[in-house]
Amino acid sequence: MNPKYQSKRSKFAAHMKVPEQKYIRLQNDIEIAYLDQGPENGEMIVFIHGLANASMVWQWNTLVLSETLRCISIDLPGNGLSSRGDYNYGMSFYQDSVLEFLQALKIRKVTLSGHSMGGQIAIGCALTAPNLVKDLLLFAPAGFEYYTPEEAILFESAIRFQNFLNMDELHIAQSINASFFQTS
Repeated sequence: MNPKYQSKRSKFAAHMKVPEQKYIRLQNDIEIAYLDQGPENGEMIVFIHGLANASMVWQWNTLVLSETLRCISIDLPGNGLSSRGDYNYGMSFYQDSVLEFLQALKIRKVTLSGHSMGGQIAIGCALTAPNLVKDLLLFAPAGFEYYTPEEAILFESAIRFQNFLNMDELHIAQSINASFFQTS
């Protein structure tokens, strides 16, 4: 990383308020971990992370936005600090979990922000509960990709959702570094 950028980032991070980790229990004994920042009243954005990630990926966004908006970022079940278990993981499960989470917090109107798989979950929530979801902020939402039949077979045989849930921290870090960081 560029030392000049690192210095600015470190100074910025030093002033960052780390929100208190909160938890709420849903049906089936699922505990959802979440971060809640900003003013209690007014407009709200709920942030939904992508595959094999956690609520903290939104920290730079919520740092700024929480000055004027209530920002809630969640850890989906099986991710971050939320419950792990033998759940029926899939888009419907996550969509139902997010909607139940919103209901448990008595949220009546919300903007959902989702990245990748989180974007696909947000779209599902909006289609299921259009009176609840005011707006969508989508960042590279999953589900719009097109694959040739050969590519689909390759992905289906090589990539399994359970693989991500069973990875330890070292393997996740190696995967992220290989995908996103340059070592030059």
